[in-house]
Amino acid sequence: MKLDYIYHSGFAIEADDVTVIIDYYQDSSEDNFEKGIVHDYLLHKTGRMYVLASHFHPDHFNRDILSWKEQRPDIRYIFSKDIPVSYTHLTLPT
Repeated sequence: MKLDYIYHSGFAIEADDVTVIIDYYQDSSEDNFEKGIVHDYLLHKTGRMYVLASHFHPDHFNRDILSWKEQRPDIRYIFSKDIPVSYTHLTLPT
């Protein structure tokens, strides 16, 4: 298992066939928010990917994570109850 610091409040846990990104705010490159460990490596890594947002503050929930589903249709989001489903434009399983 490997723990990666991303930026500010963000971390990623890498294990065999599983990656968990926690509280993504921006990627690790300070001069280009779409460059760094997430965009250059983690989104291309094989295995399951989970993205967890612990609460609705903008430095813990960045709506950009929703666009990752275009690259990773198998991605799973885990959001705290204070993040409105209508804000995420995701549908809940029935």
